[in-house]
Amino acid sequence: MAFTLAFPGRAPVAYGRRAVPQLFEELQKPEPEDKMRALNSLCDLLHDPEHLYQTVRSGLLETLNPLLRDPDSTVRTRTCDLLRQVAAHSIGCRALLLPSLVASLSLLLDDPHSGCRVAVHRILNLLALLPSGADVLLSLVPKLMLRLTDTLLETNEEDGAEELGSKETAQEEGSKETTLEEGSKEEDEVEENDKGVEERKGKDGNEEIRDEEGETEQGFEESKEENEELEEDENQEEIKRDKGQKEGEKEQGDKQVNIKQEQQEQEEEEMVLLLSTLTRCSYLDPLPALASDGVKLLRDKLAHSSAHVRREAAAAMLALSIPMEGKQQLCDLGVLSDLIPLLQDQDTEVRANAAGVCAFTFVVTTGKVQGVELGLIPILLDIVSLEELSTDSLVSVGRVNKDLLQRRKTLLLYCLRALSVVSDYPAARRLLLEERPLLERRTDTDPELRQATQSVLKAISWSPL
Repeated sequence: MAFTLAFPGRAPVAYGRRAVPQLFEELQKPEPEDKMRALNSLCDLLHDPEHLYQTVRSGLLETLNPLLRDPDSTVRTRTCDLLRQVAAHSIGCRALLLPSLVASLSLLLDDPHSGCRVAVHRILNLLALLPSGADVLLSLVPKLMLRLTDTLLETNEEDGAEELGSKETAQEEGSKETTLEEGSKEEDEVEENDKGVEERKGKDGNEEIRDEEGETEQGFEESKEENEELEEDENQEEIKRDKGQKEGEKEQGDKQVNIKQEQQEQEEEEMVLLLSTLTRCSYLDPLPALASDGVKLLRDKLAHSSAHVRREAAAAMLALSIPMEGKQQLCDLGVLSDLIPLLQDQDTEVRANAAGVCAFTFVVTTGKVQGVELGLIPILLDIVSLEELSTDSLVSVGRVNKDLLQRRKTLLLYCLRALSVVSDYPAARRLLLEERPLLERRTDTDPELRQATQSVLKAISWSPL
C-alpha cells in the first residue's frame, strides 16, 4: 500500500523532541526535493520557541552551511528564509554570529538569484540590530560597498539598453515605412503594365470574345459565387487567427510587465536592506565605509526615484557625517548641494535625515560657508516655520500616530540644531537676525523643542561686546 503525505510540500514530523533532529537528518539527503520538504517543515516547526531553543542549544545550525552552498537556488533561498526566522529571536541572532555562518552568508551576496540575495540581506539586517552583530558585520562593509557599485553599474547599463532599444525601434519603423513605399510603387507599376496588356489584348481579340460571351457568362457567375464563399471563409479564419495572436501577445506582454515589476521590487528591497545594514554598522564605526568611498557611492542614491531608497541613503550619509573625516569628504565632494531637494521631499524621514547631515556638516567652517552659499538657511527656516510642524499640530497628530509625531519632532530638532551651529558664521548670523521674530513667535510645549529654540536665539544674539 502506497504511503501518501497529507502535505506534499512538507516532510513528516516526528513527535516531541525527536522532531527537530529528524528533520535535520532529512537535510543530509542528496535530492533537492527532500531538502525542500525538510526545510519547509522546519520553517513551520521553529515558530515554536521551544523548538527554536532546542535547535540553537544543540548546535544544529552549523549543519546548514552545506545548504548555503547548494547548487539549487531554491534550496539556498529557503535555507536563508529559515535562518532569517532564527535571527528574529535574540538567542537565534547571537547563535548566527558564528564565523563559519557569516562567511557562508557573505558568499551569497553575489548570488545570481535575486531572491537569494534579498533573503541574505534580510538576515544581515537583523544581525546588525545587535551591537555585537554590527561589530561582526564591519568586516563585510567593503563587500557591501562593492555590491553598491555593482548596482550602480547595472542601472547605468539598463538605461543604456533602453536608449539603444528606442533607437532600434525607431530605425525599424523607418525601414518599414520605406519598404511599404517601395512596395506601393512596385504595385502601381505592375498595375499599369497589366492595363496596357489588357488594352492590347482587348483590341486584338474583340471578335473572339463576342462569340464566346454567351458561353462564358454562366461559368463566370458560378466561379464568382464560389470565390466569394471561399473569401468569406478565409476572412473568418484570418479574423480568428488575428484574435488569437492578439490575445497571446497581450498575455505575454502582461507576463513581461509582471516579471519586470517583481524584479524592480526585489532590487529596491535589496537596496533598502543593504543601505540599512550599512547605516547600523556605520553608527558603530564609520571608518570602514569612509575608506571604501562610502560618501561618493551614497551620493548617487540620494536622487533615487524610490522614497525608501532615498530615506536609507540619507540615513547612511547621516551616520558618515558624524566623524571629522566624513564632514571633510562631504564638503570636498559638495554633497550639501544634493541635500536641497531632500529638504523639500514629501517624506518626513528623508527631510529629517537631510537636516541631520546639515547639522553635523555645519560644524566645520567649510560646511558653514557652503551652506550659506547654497541657500540652505532659508530652507531650514521654512521647515521650522511650517504650520503643519508647529507644536499644536504635533500634539494633535500624536493622538493618532505617535510615530509621525516622533519623526516630525526629529526633523524640527535637526533643523534647529543646524541653525544654531551655522550661526557662528557672520554671514549666517546676519541672515538669522533678520528672521529672529519668526523664531521668537514659536511657542513650543515640548521641552526639547523649547530648549533647541532658545539655543538658536542665544547663538544669533551673541556679540563679543
